[in-house]
Amino acid sequence: MELGCLARACERNFLDLRSGKEPPKHCTFMRTEETLRALDDLIRERSILQHPFYRAWKRGELIRDQLATYSRVYYPHVAAFPTYLENAIQCAVDSSTKRALEDNLLDERTNPAPHPELWLNFATATGEDRNKVKRAKPLAKVSSTTFTFDRLTSEGIASGLTALYAYESQQPEVAGEKMRGLRESYNIKSPEALSYFAVHATADLEHRASERAALARCLDAGTSPAAVMNVAEEALEAYWNLLDGVCEEAGVQLTEALP
Repeated sequence: MELGCLARACERNFLDLRSGKEPPKHCTFMRTEETLRALDDLIRERSILQHPFYRAWKRGELIRDQLATYSRVYYPHVAAFPTYLENAIQCAVDSSTKRALEDNLLDERTNPAPHPELWLNFATATGEDRNKVKRAKPLAKVSSTTFTFDRLTSEGIASGLTALYAYESQQPEVAGEKMRGLRESYNIKSPEALSYFAVHATADLEHRASERAALARCLDAGTSPAAVMNVAEEALEAYWNLLDGVCEEAGVQLTEALP
């Protein structure tokens, strides 16, 4: 078989990774990079910026009370994120992956302060009381999201990395878009109020690169591409569901279908 034909055959196979089918043996050498490309394509297809809530955010259509509701409803996921990292660290075997996750966790706890506290600064800027946000009972959809991420990050290192990557790989662009909207449409401009988003617009560039590299090592070691894609689907659905909960609580219309 000519190399060009072989490459096209492998490409067709990896375009359907979500089917659960494994690649033919002659395509094994392409498996890792093709899987990661398919994963990135899936994440782009399900970009959270396409959710109706963030579409309304970008158009400047939200009122201050809806932003405040968002800050309160979303908080449990922010507060739980260090636990997701701790779960993955417990599953990590190779030193490079463990060290990268530990650096990520250190950022969550210290850069430049615990990230839940940075989020509460944003909540305060929207008019929420930070102590009430911390004490608020999570909505059912939010609890479902945090439960899903907690489970996925506990089910093995490949599962944990995939779930983290499905979320964190989106954050530089998401955080940047949120900051733009807050400044231009909602008159929230103080560095303190924007600090959570400013940190994630930059720090998650490094986090997503390290998670992608660690996932490559898992795939090279024999992790099933189909398993990676299935976990990504579940994590992305849980993330979308979190924003559905925000919309329901804030009274934002869920009129747009999934992309």
